[in-house]
Amino acid sequence: MHWIIDAVQLGELRDVPAELVHHGDRSSRVVSMPLVMFVLRSGDRTVVVDTGGLADEEHVRRKIPFGYVAGEPLEAALDRLGVRTGDVGLVVNTHLHWDHCSNNGAFRNAEILVQRVELDHALAAEQRAYEIALPFTGWQDRIRVLDGDREIAPGLGVVLLPGHSPASPASRAPAGHRCPSHDHAVVEKGTFGY
Repeated sequence: MHWIIDAVQLGELRDVPAELVHHGDRSSRVVSMPLVMFVLRSGDRTVVVDTGGLADEEHVRRKIPFGYVAGEPLEAALDRLGVRTGDVGLVVNTHLHWDHCSNNGAFRNAEILVQRVELDHALAAEQRAYEIALPFTGWQDRIRVLDGDREIAPGLGVVLLPGHSPASPASRAPAGHRCPSHDHAVVEKGTFGY
């Protein structure tokens, strides 16, 4: 099955302490991070990997101690691709940090895939990265919990790659498809993840 993959930047975080991005980094350096959402399409199927951006910009600005630059609004970015939020049938959250799941509620028809180890960690966490997105208001009833590597659609799967967070599953598309983003790194055979 052939998948078309688009990366959409919904904003950028600036001057983020590296320790918040790279687990175990104890340096004093700062980094910038684009807030990226991937839109994957094949035939009549539309899948979103991470919903990125800020669903409630004012709430997030009060919570984060670093810079934020707003990007293209979610609906405008999707419209440019010819996609509506209601067209999306599946959302894959690589992890549940707020900058990866804050717009999950916008995809009202989508089932939301989350690795069990990540969901358990997020619900128990007392970390800033999780507190902004939790509780999962408006979409918790659409979560399907996964346990490890799995095929999620013809030619599309998830691969568990812990590191940035306890789960950090990658999404796998057919060989030759590459989807690098802020905390994604391209690896062999078309798999992208952390």
